[in-house]
Parts: sequence; C-alpha cells; structure tokens
Amino acid sequence: MRHFFLVFLLFPFFSSTTYAQDTELDINLALGFPLEAFKENTDAVGFGGDLNLMFPVSRSVPGIHFGLNAMYMVYGFNNQREVLTAEITAGGAVIDRIDMPLEIKTSNNILGGHAVLRFTAPLDGVSPFVQGMAGFRRIATDTRILVVSDRQFFSDRDDRLIVSQTNLQDWVFSYGGGGGVHINLGGGFGLNLAAHYLLGGEADYYDADDTEQWEIDFVGANYDPNNLEAGDLSIAATPKRSRTNMLLVELGIHLNFGLIELED
Repeated sequence: MRHFFLVFLLFPFFSSTTYAQDTELDINLALGFPLEAFKENTDAVGFGGDLNLMFPVSRSVPGIHFGLNAMYMVYGFNNQREVLTAEITAGGAVIDRIDMPLEIKTSNNILGGHAVLRFTAPLDGVSPFVQGMAGFRRIATDTRILVVSDRQFFSDRDDRLIVSQTNLQDWVFSYGGGGGVHINLGGGFGLNLAAHYLLGGEADYYDADDTEQWEIDFVGANYDPNNLEAGDLSIAATPKRSRTNMLLVELGIHLNFGLIELED
C-alpha cells in the first residue's frame, strides 16, 4: 500500500511539462452508500471527501485520462459517557474504589485509493465521462478515550486524552466503475457530478450501532497511571463480516489547469 501512495506523490513529476498543463483535478464531497450484504449489516451512509488527479493520455475524441483517486469518509460516529471504577486493594481486601468518568469517542471510517482510467466526450459546456477504477480500501474503527473529571486521572494532557487505539481494521481490494459529467463554468473551472459502483472484498467491520454502547473494561493488572496503554482497556463487541460493495457519489469542483489563466 505504501507503494501506491509513493506513485500518487511522484506521478506528476513523471509527466511531460506539456501534458502536465492539461492536468485535471476534482475536489469532491463524497457519499458512500453500502450495497447488498454490506447494506444488510449497516445502514450508515459514509460522508467525507475525495480527490481525482487526472493526466491526459490522448487528446483525441474520446479523450483518455489516467489518474489516481484518494478518498476518506466516516460512516458512523458515536460519543458516550461511562464511569470506570478502579479498586484499591491491600492484603487481598478492597479498601477503596475510585470512580473515573470517561468520554468515549468512536468512529468508523473508510480510507481508499484507486488508479483511474477515464474516457471523456468533450461537448459544448459539458463533458460526460465514464471510468474504471481499481485499488484498495481500508475499513477501520478507532476509539479515543478522554478523562472528564477535573482530577485528570491517567492524563495531564490539555486535550485530556487517555488513550487512542484502532479496534479493528481490514484491507480489501476495491474495483469498479461509473460515470459522470463535468459542467464547464469558464476559465478552467467547472462542476463535477459523478457516481461509481465499487465492489469490495470481504472485511470484518463494526456498524455504528455496534459502537453506540461499547463495553469498556479496565484490564491493567499493574498499570502506570502516567502511561496508560491501549492494552490496558478492552472493548467487548463482535464485528460483522461481508463483502463491502458500495455506491460512491461525488459532487464537487472540477479544475482544468490547461484552461486556467493566471494573472502576472
């Protein structure tokens, strides 16, 4: 996966100067709608953004572009309060208990990257296109636990963070295609409207409903209050598993750098 991001960063430098002038960029708000078995396990709709960086391969009709897509979206976010109780023992007897109010912030998220091959039909004012995509998606659940009490148990940080951990993550192959239209607004600026059907491999993941009531247990036998680690807290939940097909809908700004005129 690291190689993908390296190619993403270096690709513009491998393009000729002439072709780089015709580089196109889509900056989008993105919605991800689970489909089929994925939808049966979660009704959450992903919300986030994505970028499409496209380079011309052929200027004929239809125009052919090759590029890269990067996406990130959250498909479930929960906040909850819970009181964690620590027992103080001496000689095997409990001599005191400390109640520690905590705030638990949990997010389910999707990070993805795809290679894109796009075919465009430039018309007056609009440019319809179709494209194919292939790459990967990372589906993950992350939890941040913060202290709420002014006594700052386990944390002396300004943000009151006690510990942050990734509870579950899975990587899947992602591929598919779709189409859309670029609406020309003049001067190299336009709108991008598109929808793409993306198939995804099987993954383990949590639904937003699963994370609404995390059961947090303190499991540190010999913990250091000044250095609480992720392993000192356990979260009880059973992940779901299915293929991860989804519909990606984009709405955003389209930039054609070859048509943008910059003032001296």
